[in-house]
Amino acid sequence: MAEVFLKNGKTLLIRRAVPEDAEALLAYLKKVGSESDNLLFGAEGVAFTLEQEREFLGKLYASPSDWFLLGLVDGEIIATAGVYGNARERTRHVGSFALAVRQPFWNAGVGTAMGKEVLRLTKESGLITVVHLTVRTENVHAQRLYENLGFRMVGILHRDLRIRGEYADTAQMELLL
Repeated sequence: MAEVFLKNGKTLLIRRAVPEDAEALLAYLKKVGSESDNLLFGAEGVAFTLEQEREFLGKLYASPSDWFLLGLVDGEIIATAGVYGNARERTRHVGSFALAVRQPFWNAGVGTAMGKEVLRLTKESGLITVVHLTVRTENVHAQRLYENLGFRMVGILHRDLRIRGEYADTAQMELLL
């Protein structure tokens, strides 16, 4: 568990997600999904039932290579960050990075704090040595954040996303731990 003092004067508590967080997490995903087109889902959230979300969180918590963190302010989930490993032998050392922050907390230092913490835990575990992420090419603010965390651009995928009938390109970034 980590505590970080944010630019807006609030305190961010960062901790690992547990199955008991499932209901609050599903509500958070709907909120954060409605605030931006930069995620892989929208206001509908994710297509998990409460029981499926509990099971998913339990598997992540039990995994030695997966890290899924919650960022809380005043007891409410305002951010998530994760690095998820692969089960296959040849790609077990590769992880996928994900980060989402509620819009009222943009530019307060939340993304940096969450990203640093999940990458620190991933590196300390020693199981994942390469981390990949995908970000919309228009989302230069997020790209700058990721570069500040040590990621570098490795390519562009054209028409990688389709949002409300419109295509969007994505940048592929990587970090070698």
